[in-house]
Amino acid sequence: MYYIPEETFTPVQKPSSTASVAVFLSQDDYTQESTELLSKILGAAHLNLEKDCFLCTLSPDTTAHYYKGMDLKNVSKIIVFGLSPDNLSIHIKSNLYTTFELDGKSWFFAHSLQQFVLEKQQGGKQKRLALWNVLKKLFNI
Repeated sequence: MYYIPEETFTPVQKPSSTASVAVFLSQDDYTQESTELLSKILGAAHLNLEKDCFLCTLSPDTTAHYYKGMDLKNVSKIIVFGLSPDNLSIHIKSNLYTTFELDGKSWFFAHSLQQFVLEKQQGGKQKRLALWNVLKKLFNI
């Protein structure tokens, strides 16, 4: 028997019919500062957060099935910030910033957006460089 968690994601915005990218965030990451950072990150990949993306949040202390209650048929890429595969009921082991295919979609997991903000404040760039490298690969930049 397979357990499907009752918890669901909270859609932050209604996805446009052209949304081809789903972005899953930890609820802890959904702040004005981190949303601005996310817009810049996606902009570097020539994406508009409001037009090209479906943005959802989930508490990092819960588990939800990533398909439950969402229409992801037009989505071809999924980016996850600050959540683990277990949070999304995906039973795989995936390294951060490593793309993989699942259900016909390209995925990758990354640190939380707050960790990017903190790293920048401390003068580092290792996480941002790893993110940029996977974005270049995923979006053919």
